[in-house]
Amino acid sequence: MKLWIRIVIQSLVLGAFCGAPSFAQSEDGRRVYHGVAPSALDDAELTFAENGYALPARSFPCVSCHGEFGSGRPERGTVPPDLSRAALTKPYEMEAERGRIRGPYDLTSFKRAVRLGIDSSGNKLDETMPRYDLSDEVLTELWDYLSVVRTSADPGISETDLKILFVTGEKIGTEKIERLLAARVSQINSGGGIHGRVLDFVVTQSLEDDELAQDAFLILSLVPVSEAQRSQRPVIQIKSNHLNGPANVFSLVSGAQEQAAALRLFAAREFMAELHLGDNCEDTPESFVLFVMEAPCANAFSSEATLFFTQTAFDSLEPGLRHEIQSKTYLALGADAGRLSMQGKAAFSRFASVHKIPMDEDVFDLANAYTLATLSIDILMRSGRKLSTSEFVAQLEQVSSYIGGVTPPLSFGPNRRVGNTGSLVIALGPSANEIASSSEWIALPTQ
Repeated sequence: MKLWIRIVIQSLVLGAFCGAPSFAQSEDGRRVYHGVAPSALDDAELTFAENGYALPARSFPCVSCHGEFGSGRPERGTVPPDLSRAALTKPYEMEAERGRIRGPYDLTSFKRAVRLGIDSSGNKLDETMPRYDLSDEVLTELWDYLSVVRTSADPGISETDLKILFVTGEKIGTEKIERLLAARVSQINSGGGIHGRVLDFVVTQSLEDDELAQDAFLILSLVPVSEAQRSQRPVIQIKSNHLNGPANVFSLVSGAQEQAAALRLFAAREFMAELHLGDNCEDTPESFVLFVMEAPCANAFSSEATLFFTQTAFDSLEPGLRHEIQSKTYLALGADAGRLSMQGKAAFSRFASVHKIPMDEDVFDLANAYTLATLSIDILMRSGRKLSTSEFVAQLEQVSSYIGGVTPPLSFGPNRRVGNTGSLVIALGPSANEIASSSEWIALPTQ
């Protein structure tokens, strides 16, 4: 079931995305240029002149060197040329960075340059320019797109509208989450939106429909989003899927894999022990067992064993099963309630009170939804009117000790995609049914 929030002014809705008809007509070429899957790059190969080894073409889309708008992105002494159609077809000779002179391109010479590395005047292109084995049809689509690359925008952006997809998962209070987001977005839109663009939040429980992700500028999610689901859109989610995620996926707190890493550090220090994975319920239980994703047989271990649960694995246990556990037990949590931002908690409480959003058993999901919306709005504000995926990611990478949401302070960076790394390790009391007094925050190394 999909829930839709349309917090937009009717006249603006009617005009949304009407200002860029050529962009829609060049969609296939855009996907090739930006490396957005699925595209013709997925099944193509390329070679570099210096070695001739075939490599996947999707690893080197045009945007990686020529930039979002085709103007070139200098790197390591190489200055890629302007790839916009206007620059390629100027009716006079052009001098390249290293002195090579070439005349104007047409479609035929453009295809030759991409495939063979020979420019419009028969000169060899720089060795850093890949040679792609793309069809005439695909290269024609790419040539068409280069006529609008200077003015095209990422999906989900128009002159007047900005579309954000919010994924709730199977949560208890989905209707309350919808109300909360509607109120948060209404606040922004009533003040003029984000740099003149009205926010359009689309809320869904799942990402089974690929078109939802493809049409959005940004995905916010209460549940982990897989690489296949996100359609190359930037993602901000609550918990990380794995230790080293994709470049454009950001997580607020540690997920199961990072919690497992924190438990391993804790066990190595406290017990001088190596943990053995317990998800598969081996016939011969080890003394120190780590559950990462689920723990169907946790009650089968002897009282001499020591069990280490990630929060995901512990949540997978039926309440009755927890009472049957006789082993010493430790649990890792992705966040420490004692380290939550007091400013963020106060702002969230005021917001919920003003908009009459009741909070009971689903308070954590509501707080997470509020945090995702607030953080994304702040980053969109920082990104400015000339919004793009690369600019949004660059601004998010500059976030340091962010306290606007109901989380511990968040910090990201070029090599840091989890805002609050580490886990709170707590000792559970008898029958794994209560928290003992001892707890410790285990920080993971960051780069």
